[in-house]
Amino acid sequence: MPLVFPRRAVACALLICAGGAIAAPADDALSFDSLLTHGSSVAIRQGVVADEVAYSGRLRQYANGESLLLQGNDGDAGDAPVMLILCERSAYFNTVGGLPAGESPSGELLKATRLGQYMALLGGVAMVQGAAGRTLDLPADGATLDTTIETEWAYGKEQFRLSAKRLADQSVHLRMVKLGNRTTIPATDSDDLFSTDEDRAARLAELVPVGAWSELVISAEPRAAEVPAEMSLKDWVGDGGQVMATVGDARKACQSR
Repeated sequence: MPLVFPRRAVACALLICAGGAIAAPADDALSFDSLLTHGSSVAIRQGVVADEVAYSGRLRQYANGESLLLQGNDGDAGDAPVMLILCERSAYFNTVGGLPAGESPSGELLKATRLGQYMALLGGVAMVQGAAGRTLDLPADGATLDTTIETEWAYGKEQFRLSAKRLADQSVHLRMVKLGNRTTIPATDSDDLFSTDEDRAARLAELVPVGAWSELVISAEPRAAEVPAEMSLKDWVGDGGQVMATVGDARKACQSR
């Protein structure tokens, strides 16, 4: 059975679809959506404590809609290919690479682990985009823009510091740090018939912790046509339990469905 991805939930973060090279914009306004839709890769590092990486990964995207997730071990730089999406619906999972030390999940647990890594990357991108918006006003090549951003939560505003830099190759580096929470709705009075204090505390606990940070590097290089057909799938398994020798074999199988 082909794997069904929650595409609606992550559409604002990352579109797994065909795209081409990014044309240099006429001015400094740069579309976040355009970068994610047409760029060849997006890498993320994030954590809840300064300089401590809790998660890192990279997603390579290809012109035919295929994508390849790379993941490091124990929060190291994403370098091991761990999940492959072909035909926009068929997934393959690496059974050995990019896992925490001492862990070797299999079967449904392996699938859950890989999907968790995939959604962690998409969720991190979505969080930055949700705060920064779909269009970023970036400085000239090589310069850095530092700004403070506020986003709404149920009882006030979340505050973030965003740094954005456009590099010489037109790729974009973004770093976002949570600064604090600001409450704009007063606490309920003891005489009120309905108290929101408990709800306020519950909603506050759901927010990103103060000090949490995310870094994105979005490549503007043109996408390659497809994942190399000769890439070995030794130690990989498909979402339906299928085993293939190479990406080319797996592609033929999903195209014939």
